Amino acid sequence: MAFLNLIGFDILFFIPTGYISIEKFFDNQIIEEHQIGDYVYDLRVPNLYKISASLRRSWRDILFKKGG
Repeated sequence: MAFLNLIGFDILFFIPTGYISIEKFFDNQIIEEHQIGDYVYDLRVPNLYKISASLRRSWRDILFKKGG
């Protein structure tokens, strides 16, 4: 990742848990760290089976149905 950065690529790491991952290996000249917002650890996972059953459509419906 440091090599790609040095040759001109912008690299973005999205780490939603906030754990230290890549920034402990590089100094501040190579990497710039931004932290946005607070971390929320007590979230509940929604029942995706219930949601997907109501939205399930066949590929024929998606391709050939008018209006969406």
